Amino acid sequence: MSLFRSKKDFIAQFSALSEYIHTSQEPVFVGNEDGASDLVVLSMNQYEQMSRKIAIQDFMAGIDPSEKHPCVDVLAELDDLDE
Repeated sequence: MSLFRSKKDFIAQFSALSEYIHTSQEPVFVGNEDGASDLVVLSMNQYEQMSRKIAIQDFMAGIDPSEKHPCVDVLAELDDLDE
């Protein structure tokens, strides 16, 4: 992970940073003029992977393991079709 002191440096080195982000699969942290972190830049692939993980975590957080999901009993549904 890299931190750049200013957005001006980021713009001036955009091509090199883009290549770094894609090859390293690491985000780049861009700092403001005061040196504080301001932005995080990552590849579209990294963003999509992160979004999928968050969606799965959100889905799993809403599942109560003690409750039976109505679509889980597939075998009973198949038995009903045979009758």
